[in-house]
Amino acid sequence: MLQWQGQMRARYSVYFCRMRNLMAFLRLIPGAEHVGDPDAMIVDVTTDSRLVQPGWAFVAVKGDDFDGNEAIADAIASGAVVVVGEGKYEAQPGVVMVTVPNARLAFARMVNAYMDEPSRGLRFFGVTGTNGKTTTAWMVRNALVDMGVSAAYLGTLGFQTTGTIEPLENTTPFPVELWKLLHSAHEAGCEVVVLEASSHALYQRRLAGVSFDVGVFTNFTQDHLDFHGSLESYEQAKKLLFTEYSAASNKDFAACINIGDDTGRRWIPDMACPVFSFGSDDAMLKTSGVQVQVDGLTLEAGESSARMKFGGNYNVANAAAALSTLVAMGYGIDESLQALREFKRVLKPGGLLVVNVPAYRWMWSYHDVSCHTRHRYSGCELRRELNGGGFRVERLSHWNALPFPLVFAKRKLFVSPEGSSDVKALPAPAEAALRAAM
Repeated sequence: MLQWQGQMRARYSVYFCRMRNLMAFLRLIPGAEHVGDPDAMIVDVTTDSRLVQPGWAFVAVKGDDFDGNEAIADAIASGAVVVVGEGKYEAQPGVVMVTVPNARLAFARMVNAYMDEPSRGLRFFGVTGTNGKTTTAWMVRNALVDMGVSAAYLGTLGFQTTGTIEPLENTTPFPVELWKLLHSAHEAGCEVVVLEASSHALYQRRLAGVSFDVGVFTNFTQDHLDFHGSLESYEQAKKLLFTEYSAASNKDFAACINIGDDTGRRWIPDMACPVFSFGSDDAMLKTSGVQVQVDGLTLEAGESSARMKFGGNYNVANAAAALSTLVAMGYGIDESLQALREFKRVLKPGGLLVVNVPAYRWMWSYHDVSCHTRHRYSGCELRRELNGGGFRVERLSHWNALPFPLVFAKRKLFVSPEGSSDVKALPAPAEAALRAAM
């Protein structure tokens, strides 16, 4: 029981045991209305009524499976002195009832303020899009480090400052965990945080309070309709980074937009911030990939070029996104290209690593997808990955016949001879050659 409480506190409550004045929070939440004493003192804030203790604030968030408003009575019985939610609440003896337009947004801002705004002094670069977020964000972070900038990464691969990567449960964490990680980045001396902004996190306002410097849009395709309900809602969630979040930033926000994607091009007229475009012949930053192979490509930008240590047609777009981000940050094209050339391909959970070994092209599943089911490849994603890696996929049915759960869940290695769609288990000597090539 104590272990469970500790885990829940780490995720759903700040648990710093600091007294804070409610009025300080109310000033941060536009449209907040309250009934009761605005000078009430708060010990901690949480969205989980089971964690409430005397002196705490409870934020009633309506989720997919449970409405926090149903737990208000329990929170008050446990000693909550402040209740925040989206309903119209009657006065309660000894409890301040606060009505806000968006409870998730209010919670995120309260947590940020409660932890003394750990984002102060940090520069933030958010990457959103259906595909390419992880690779682009990881590229940018590593390029910055190569150029002598202390930078943190937060996303699908986990959280990293100067040491090893700390795994995360969500691509973009919930507010309490997020602000604790940003506090860690600040304490580690980081100057920049490069993070993946998922559509779920943007929609749920998990990133409220983060003042972004740059927002990057990679592309838009169908995904996450189980959560968003429609393609239009999914698109609008992505767009929030360049509308709501950019407007709330106290920085000179700039948007890096892939106008080679129809969605990105359509968004630009709606943006009030400066836009730095890439991905098309009429973009501000014109790039092209030449000599694209399975294990390398040359990225050209104007009269400059650099040979990259990662390949595939899809990585041309990722490299262009990373380059445009660095240029928008004020770095020169030549120094940015030189920093990017040292980057090696991301080994993403559930992803594929394709490496050239004499007479063969190899596929390797890096992580056990049973722990990362959201990364399992669909047929279209697999086709794109293989085509981009140099495989010729003429009929998707060839690949539908593969034992995908084995390929992606059991860390099995498979080989496809040049020009063939036959897939066989990887012989032990060849496996050793592949691992050496990594």
